[in-house]
Amino acid sequence: MTVLVAGGPRRIVEGTAELTLAHAECRTLEQNTRSSESGARVAAYLLAVALTGFILAVLALIAVLAWAG
Repeated sequence: MTVLVAGGPRRIVEGTAELTLAHAECRTLEQNTRSSESGARVAAYLLAVALTGFILAVLALIAVLAWAG
């Protein structure tokens, strides 16, 4: 089977290079998306830990004040 391409073999090579570059850009975007999702997950976890610690500290302060009062 013969396929004729406008521009000949040179255009095929250029098109292949463009596809390779586009694929690399897509992979980079995919990795960046995963990275930002992971970062958001870690930030949410740290926020939950910080809020839990704050609530426990307030409860401890209330308990100490009630005991001393």
